[in-house]
Amino acid sequence: MRACLVLPTFNEAPNLEALLAAVRKAVPALGILVVDDRSPDGTGVLAEQLAARDRRLAVLHRDGPRGFGGALTAGFRRALAEGAEAIVTMDGDFSHDPAEIPRLLAALEEATSSSARATRGAAPSRRGRCTDGC
Repeated sequence: MRACLVLPTFNEAPNLEALLAAVRKAVPALGILVVDDRSPDGTGVLAEQLAARDRRLAVLHRDGPRGFGGALTAGFRRALAEGAEAIVTMDGDFSHDPAEIPRLLAALEEATSSSARATRGAAPSRRGRCTDGC
């Protein structure tokens, strides 16, 4: 399955390199799309520098209104246009654990799953597959 992580960012320069390294450790071949909303702290510039060394990392710079929802929408559109069969999202501040990505992708590969989600702080028995149209 061809999967892409859509990572909306705004002022995430202090976290970005370590976060991307953690994602690579969890899923080395995962495509990553950083969607940056003109971060004044240089997140977009740093993302471009990192993308120059990683062919599976791309950067989308957004102009116009900022916002998480708009960044996700733009990222989904780009990922789907480039052939993604699965899209993973997470925040750029380590509030989501990159080590969970393989489990989410495995759930999507099961015939009974069309979506999967993990939630922060939920007990392990309550995390996992979402089969109720979430």
